[in-house]
Amino acid sequence: PVSLSRMVAGAAVGKKFINPISIYAKARIGETGVDEISSATLTFEDNIIAEVSTAIMQNMDNNAVIEGDDGKIIIDDGAVDAINSDASLLSIGIKQILNDFDVDEGVEIFDQRDKTVAKGLSKLSSREISKESNEIVIHKDNLLIL
Repeated sequence: PVSLSRMVAGAAVGKKFINPISIYAKARIGETGVDEISSATLTFEDNIIAEVSTAIMQNMDNNAVIEGDDGKIIIDDGAVDAINSDASLLSIGIKQILNDFDVDEGVEIFDQRDKTVAKGLSKLSSREISKESNEIVIHKDNLLIL
């Protein structure tokens, strides 16, 4: 989670990655001395905040959430299955674009029942996307499944 946070924060300021300027962390240590659950808040330049957590003794969702820009895409069930199987989001799976966005902006991805399924950084602006083509809109490395 920390490496992903560094990458996303870096992309937001035009770099490959950046390091946090401050970290606040806490953990619950078990009887054996192992951290059973831990979390941290990382603060980056430009007031970018990342919250990360991990656990071995608690079930947690394996996801990441990127919040910020207003882009919103609704995708079909085939695209939901594809991105859940570690594929990139292709334009052919997009049913509707509700809010405009530019290249490298954060985009929320919803299924047809209005459930948030992923967030990511778009390779294309909303104006460049052709639903008839099969181009990559959000590469799997920049796509976070929720």
